[in-house]
Amino acid sequence: MQPPGTDMTGICFRDQLWLNTYPLDRNLIFDYFALSPFYDWTCNNEQLRMRCIHPLHISQLSKMTDRIHA
Repeated sequence: MQPPGTDMTGICFRDQLWLNTYPLDRNLIFDYFALSPFYDWTCNNEQLRMRCIHPLHISQLSKMTDRIHA
C-alpha cells in the first residue's frame, strides 16, 4: 500500500505472468488485485481473505462494516 498522498495517477497495474498462469475468474480475482499497488490491505475484502472466506460470499460481507481511517 502506498503512503497517503502518493500520486498514483500515472500508475497502471498489470501482472502478465500471473494472467498467463491463472484464469481471471471470480475465484481468483481478489488474489490478482491483492498484488496491485492500489489494493488496501485493511479493507473488508482482505479481512475475509485472511479468514479464508471468499470476498464475494455476500452473507459474510454484508455482516461487515466499513472501517474509517483517520
